Amino acid sequence: MSLKQSGSDIGALTSNGLSQADTAKLILKTAGVNMAKTVLFKQGIGTKAIQEDYGFIPQGAASSQLGNFVFSNLEFPGPIKYTDPITGRIIRVEATTIETVLFNVSQTKNIITTPIAGRNGTVKEYISDGDFNINIKGVLTAPNGVYPKNEVDNLINILRAPQSIKISSWFLSMFGIYDAVVSDFNIVQIEGSQSYQPFQINLMSDEPIELT
Repeated sequence: MSLKQSGSDIGALTSNGLSQADTAKLILKTAGVNMAKTVLFKQGIGTKAIQEDYGFIPQGAASSQLGNFVFSNLEFPGPIKYTDPITGRIIRVEATTIETVLFNVSQTKNIITTPIAGRNGTVKEYISDGDFNINIKGVLTAPNGVYPKNEVDNLINILRAPQSIKISSWFLSMFGIYDAVVSDFNIVQIEGSQSYQPFQINLMSDEPIELT
């Protein structure tokens, strides 16, 4: 199913009739991820289906999923609006949904270490939690034999936004992640993948600053 686009507006990204399980398996195939290490996080999906498809039942607590590969939905609530720095064209991206992607979330802590004369090791001073690092793997699909050009163009427009963007996912909400900055993304053509396009996105969580 192709997107309907008016000017630079974007609609929803769809899986073009693929089931969640089939989309997930296609992502795993293109990403080279071990299926046994994945878990499907989606409201309304029972643990029986998760266990059958992926061999892993979610634990429920957000902290237990740090570092695990997790399937969930990905939404860019929008609208995202910015001026293209090269062409000067105004880009406007409406609310966009990708039904199934593969997440990996990690976090570091901000700690100051101070060496002390006469003792081994360092003194650690906890400052704060660091940003969440979010890795997203997915595929954009189209009917057999058709390359998802509109979907790819639309996703690139989102990822090129020179600003923090709103991001929504049932899985990410467990970590309190609702805003993020794209650090880099990768869209590579794979031989034999004419009707689908794998992609990978790396983001850092962001906390909006309210100026008073």
